[in-house]
Amino acid sequence: MTKIKKKHKALKIIIIVSAILIVLLCVMRYLFGNKEVMFGANVNSMSYSKDISPQNYSSVDEAMKTVDEKLNSEEKICQIEENGVVHVYVQGINTIKDKNGKVDQIRQYVSCYDFIVVSKGYNYSGVRDLAIGLNKEKEYSWKDTFLADLSQSRLSGLEKQYGVLPAWGVTDYSDISNVTVDDQKIDEVHKLDEDGKTYYLWIINDLKTRKKASEVRIESVDKTTQNR
Repeated sequence: MTKIKKKHKALKIIIIVSAILIVLLCVMRYLFGNKEVMFGANVNSMSYSKDISPQNYSSVDEAMKTVDEKLNSEEKICQIEENGVVHVYVQGINTIKDKNGKVDQIRQYVSCYDFIVVSKGYNYSGVRDLAIGLNKEKEYSWKDTFLADLSQSRLSGLEKQYGVLPAWGVTDYSDISNVTVDDQKIDEVHKLDEDGKTYYLWIINDLKTRKKASEVRIESVDKTTQNR
């Protein structure tokens, strides 16, 4: 009888865990639709608007002063315009304090602000934030992190709305400038220093492949191909 009870208890646990996983899957599908969700060392978040009200900022600098509350404490990495969309990349630090007010964690991040070029100036579209190396649940290879950042790039909606897909991420792979995605080269690489460690911001101004990140071919300088 005891064995039967134990089996029933184990079965209940399996059912509960399965139910939780199903709920999580439904939530992920609701948030991201049919777009894949991949994980790497970085943690991404974003906020984009599908219906952009006409703000008509006279310049990108004026727009940044309005939409970026931390602008004065951040370092501008670069500004790129591609197919009528301006991308402004900045680097900053988030300081997290404990309950006693002492600094508990210092987190480096990169943000990309996107602005749409209009006849009277610029309209703000949204921002994507990337916390460098924040996901420490497991060890991720540089390719895992690269693909995760690549998959996040598709979630902004810029590709569907404006026909341009800026793809970017942060890696500790020093030879990232020689990596290609389905034969497309990386356009820009910027060196970042974070707590004594070197990282690299990689940028593809307009990703051409329409494959999912899990299906693209990554090729490095030594021609070692990674098929997913």
